Amino acid sequence: SLAVPYKNNTTLDVSGPSLNKILDDYAKNTTATQVKFIASDGFNKTVSLADVRADQDAIIAIDQATGALRVIVPSQPYSNWVSKLDTIELS
Repeated sequence: SLAVPYKNNTTLDVSGPSLNKILDDYAKNTTATQVKFIASDGFNKTVSLADVRADQDAIIAIDQATGALRVIVPSQPYSNWVSKLDTIELS
């Protein structure tokens, strides 16, 4: 569980697998420099892979009510977090 600052001076309590662990398991030998997070509605954000790797608190949060996924990288602005996460692409 992780408490992260959110908009309007609120805090989100989130939990889920480590994004860096997922990247370790599936992309450890990549030459990629960017990671693109794509929502089920097509909304997407691209972030430096180095920035994600530098944030050990980066997670794929799981909404306990709906099962929806959200990428949260606390060191990045919350506007870079993607809700309804569907796909992660490296480039």
